[in-house]
Amino acid sequence: MIFDTLTNMKNYVKLMPELVEIEKFIREFMKGDMEIKRYDLDGDNLFVSPATYVPKDHEGAEYESHAVYADVQVVIKGREYIGFAPLEDCTVTKPFEEGGDIAFYTSEKGSLCLIEEGYFLILYPQDAHMPSLKVKDGEEVTKLVFKVKLGE
Repeated sequence: MIFDTLTNMKNYVKLMPELVEIEKFIREFMKGDMEIKRYDLDGDNLFVSPATYVPKDHEGAEYESHAVYADVQVVIKGREYIGFAPLEDCTVTKPFEEGGDIAFYTSEKGSLCLIEEGYFLILYPQDAHMPSLKVKDGEEVTKLVFKVKLGE
């Protein structure tokens, strides 16, 4: 997992070259005239799904992980907690389905990370995460979730 400010995103391009395109998209999106819909930046290799929502309660939330894609999550407006735990500290509650890229888990270990406007988080397959957890009742969040296809 990588957690940092958007101003430092360029420092991670050697680890994830797709961050160049991701930064460009963020700048365009922040101008405020883009729709909330999926955008293919490089077909299924790199795409983004913007969303606006009210984060959920921690009660009953589960961790998730992905095997095919890394997540780059960027909060544009508002703030939320994201839980995270090393995958080896998790117990599978719903395994990956054939052709799918999400599995669900519980864990007695883990931490919460506050992510707010101006920050980003990169989550790899070993990073179980529990996104979209509320900080304050009724607080709305706009977030970009980029999916970066990992090498074979």
